[in-house]
Amino acid sequence: MPHSITAFLFHGCQLDIPTAVVHQFWDNAFAGGEPYASEDSRHRVPIGFYGDAAQLITKVRYEKLLCLWLNVVIFRPKSIRYSRFLLWSCDVALLYKSRTLNTILRWLVWSFNCLYEGTYPMIRPGNRPLEPHEKDRAGTWITNKKLQFQVVELRGDWEFHKLVWQFKCSWKGGVNVGICYRCPAMVRARDPGLIYWNMDDENSTWAKEEFDTTDFICKRLPSTNVCVLVDFVVGHLC
Repeated sequence: MPHSITAFLFHGCQLDIPTAVVHQFWDNAFAGGEPYASEDSRHRVPIGFYGDAAQLITKVRYEKLLCLWLNVVIFRPKSIRYSRFLLWSCDVALLYKSRTLNTILRWLVWSFNCLYEGTYPMIRPGNRPLEPHEKDRAGTWITNKKLQFQVVELRGDWEFHKLVWQFKCSWKGGVNVGICYRCPAMVRARDPGLIYWNMDDENSTWAKEEFDTTDFICKRLPSTNVCVLVDFVVGHLC
């Protein structure tokens, strides 16, 4: 769990992020107009979450693993491998539709929200009670310096985002589902203005109909089993 790894980093490994460095990060975020930046966040240590897949090809077998990672954004050791912390991995062949990943994400979001509060959880996802070994630390600070954290980066390659959000459009999506998640561009269409290679300023229909967030949800996401990353909240997650 992210909050368990973070406790280990700041206790066992004695990771120390100077307050001045944290403030500088947020000052830069304010100056850049970042939507996640607020005065309430200025003391929080920024962290990132990302997904990626890696292929392993040997003489014996072919394997493709999906991995989810945590990183402390302003922790930059000499070797980047020491700044990335594996949360979960699974053979892609074993994933069941969107159910597997959504279940894992639900737990991770719950843990990230604990980091936002800075304290160990009082309850499990779905309002389920804690296990006996978890009750001893419930409500206590995760770090001895009473640090609080905030996810400021959600990253991943194209394949990861397609897997998470379950949209069908892509270069491999065929001629009926579109090729872009942000606009109605098509490989073939009765309206020549929707053809992706039509970039004429006057006749290009797709270029004038870029999706906003609402359009993306309505036109690209499935109607059920949508990614639970939307449960990232300020406060408690049920």
